[in-house]
Parts: sequence; C-alpha cells; structure tokens
Amino acid sequence: MTSISERYDYVVGVDTHAKNHLYAIIDARTGAVLARPEKFAVTSAGFTKALAWIGRHTAGARVLAGACQVFCVCRSGVRVRGDG
Repeated sequence: MTSISERYDYVVGVDTHAKNHLYAIIDARTGAVLARPEKFAVTSAGFTKALAWIGRHTAGARVLAGACQVFCVCRSGVRVRGDG
C-alpha cells in the first residue's frame, strides 16, 4: 500500500465553515507545519486567495488537499485529529 508521503509532498488540511475555511499546510514526509492556519472567505475571491496562498507555500509540488479536517493548534504546531 502506498503512503501519503510517497505520493504527495504536502498535505493541505481544510476546516470548513459556512463563511470561512481555515487552511494549514504540512510536509507529507516529516509532518512539519509549513503554514499555520490561515482563514479565507467562502467566496470566489476567497478561493482564489487560498489557492495563491497554497501555491506560495508548496512551490507547485504534489499537493493533497483534505476537507473537513479538525485542527488541534498547540504549542508544537498544528495536528490533524481526523475527519470533522
């Protein structure tokens, strides 16, 4: 079975809400937080900004985006707890 880190360079977690989505980016190989949670509006302009933000932090590499993830923000960084 192929692991996420073998197929993707980055994982983008998305905590979805009605008016805003919260995005975070981690390194798929190490689990290091590369971009702490950032909030974007649920609008065309918000999605455009989110995609640009993702592009700036991932350098166009292989990216896996997962919606409805629940983030736990703690001193050591962002941990994805599972499906929300």
